[in-house]
Amino acid sequence: MIFNMGLFDESDSDDDVPTTAKNTVEDEEEDPLEAYMNSLNDNDNETSSNNNNNCGGEGRLDVEAEDEATSHWNIDKPKVNGSGSNSGRLLPKHEDNGKQKAESTATMSGFVRAGGNKQSYQDNTQHDNNDDSDKFTNLKEVRQHQKQMIHTEIDPLEKINHNSIQYNTFNKIFYKSNNTKEGYAWRKEHDVVCTPSNFDPILGFGELSATGNSDGVFPEELVRTIAQSGYDAPTIVQSQTLSVALSGNDALITAATGSGKTLAFIWPMVVHINDQPHIVPGVDGPIGVVLTPTRELAKQVYKYAKTFIECIGGKAIEVAGGNKGTWELTKELKKGCEVVVSSPGRLIDMVKKKGTNLKRVTFLVLDEADRMLDMGFEKQISSILENVRPDRQTLFLSATFGKRVERVARSWLRNPVR
Repeated sequence: MIFNMGLFDESDSDDDVPTTAKNTVEDEEEDPLEAYMNSLNDNDNETSSNNNNNCGGEGRLDVEAEDEATSHWNIDKPKVNGSGSNSGRLLPKHEDNGKQKAESTATMSGFVRAGGNKQSYQDNTQHDNNDDSDKFTNLKEVRQHQKQMIHTEIDPLEKINHNSIQYNTFNKIFYKSNNTKEGYAWRKEHDVVCTPSNFDPILGFGELSATGNSDGVFPEELVRTIAQSGYDAPTIVQSQTLSVALSGNDALITAATGSGKTLAFIWPMVVHINDQPHIVPGVDGPIGVVLTPTRELAKQVYKYAKTFIECIGGKAIEVAGGNKGTWELTKELKKGCEVVVSSPGRLIDMVKKKGTNLKRVTFLVLDEADRMLDMGFEKQISSILENVRPDRQTLFLSATFGKRVERVARSWLRNPVR
């Protein structure tokens, strides 16, 4: 909402002076300076009245806070229809000069997202604003740049020497894949690419359930919960991912949102965790970790993780912000959990505050990894991966697969199936 602040208009003239000011004694000559000052006072009173009417009776902004409240107005709006003028400006045109632009940029750098270090943020952005002040054309780009700057301020974890740590052995191979003509035909029919191609899809949960001769890959509690949740058969991405993940391979999965990719990694994670010894509260960290770019996605993943990990007696915790503060999350994490769903920066913060550790993490998922890269999380994710044992199993999910995604996937994954 834009309030009319009564800016001085050069088109104002003495004609706007009320008629009562004109009914002076004709034979008496009025002092020019006094007449000019009277006209200014009358114009101010008229403008103030108009402001009150336009504001719907809410009153104007507090005078003492006016400079701060309107400091963001000196950012030009983008040009409309390719015209050379900025029709959305809120300041007089004569103030648009180099000095004003520099002051505008400096003022913008003072706005810091809650929880950030304002002084360090201003120090970091001052250099960028001086060198790259012309590269931002609208407020949206400025805010996005600020968000990226905040992400890069998160100090990564210190790299640890895994050779000095003796890890317990664990199993990550629960299913032996096949390579048949039927599997090849299925992939061709559904336009699925799998490299290498020796992983036939799992088309029904019965293939993973217990039979008279074997225990089955899925524990009985998991099969029952899947049925109670209304899932009759795996989706396309689930069919192919289950085969790859349960075979113990790292995987680079490209799938669209809404294809069922969340359960494609949640179910193998449950099998993976169920095969390991129970965690020791106050000592062990999680076994499975899911990293997401946003709090909203973390909440969505957490709902599925909570449902299916609880069926085998485990616990999942969301560590991505919200109503819980650092103290509450630290206290909850120390009670013990098998799965943590978090954004990279938040997880780093919890590890630094000794709320949890990554010593027992053997199953790691990077959900919407391409988006995390776009948001500037590459260094944070790399530091997390460097603190997780090298023989872990890692699933890398991305909606796109460009050169940058391929580059980081090669450094984060070990011989991944694509």
